[in-house]
Amino acid sequence: MRRGTAGRRLSGVSSTPREPGRTAAPSPTAPRQTVALAAMMFAVAMTFIDQTIVSIAAPDIVRELDLSSSGMQWVVNAYLLSLAAFFALGGRLADLYGPRRVVVIGTLVFVVSSVLCGCVPRAARRRPG
Repeated sequence: MRRGTAGRRLSGVSSTPREPGRTAAPSPTAPRQTVALAAMMFAVAMTFIDQTIVSIAAPDIVRELDLSSSGMQWVVNAYLLSLAAFFALGGRLADLYGPRRVVVIGTLVFVVSSVLCGCVPRAARRRPG
């Protein structure tokens, strides 16, 4: 291994010269790493989308539940507290059962619950009166 300017090792850098025009063979783990990166980016994007839901739905929540501004602050705080608790739970479950399994199960639960929320009939969403 070669050493960098600060004395650190440069991993993966060969000191033997290559023939001109030859490229390194692709790593057999490259497709798996790409899929893993895409899955993690999707999971992070879902987290960001999920965190914007309360602020987007705030006017409807205030109107439907007839809340004051302090009541809406309680709703936001309750949402953030439960979100943080489930992040901690997800981390512990990933330690116990493996991160891949927990991410897949969490994604499926999120998708199924989102679909079920979207299937609620319009009349059931409105308060009578």
